[in-house]
Amino acid sequence: MVESGGQPFGVEPGSSGHVDGQVLEQTITRLSASTTDGVGLEDALGLVVQSSHELFKLAGAGVMTFDDLEVLRYVAASDARARVLEEVQEHAGEGPCVDAAVYGVIVESPDVTSDERWPELAGGMKNRGCEECWAFRSG
Repeated sequence: MVESGGQPFGVEPGSSGHVDGQVLEQTITRLSASTTDGVGLEDALGLVVQSSHELFKLAGAGVMTFDDLEVLRYVAASDARARVLEEVQEHAGEGPCVDAAVYGVIVESPDVTSDERWPELAGGMKNRGCEECWAFRSG
């Protein structure tokens, strides 16, 4: 999930759309260190999400994955808004991230609070500070 907060494809206001070389270097260093620090999978995914949030200047980012029973579960989020979106989708069993994971497509929604494709998600996201979302399946 990439959550945007009103900017196209989740880019924060004022961002040039370019990756800062110094931030990229710091991100790679931090992620590389995590592989030798005995970091667990959930914490590692949290680092990846936070790094993508910082590196690409996204307003928010999150990860959901299928568990052993093939149920889609929230794993990590860059901030509270992204976490709420992931948790509501997990509970509702519907939303852009669910569709992206299940169907392997890129899913965009300019406003998840009024998107008719996911009525339960829309109700659960009212007044939560997250509207626009872009989701894709990784791997």
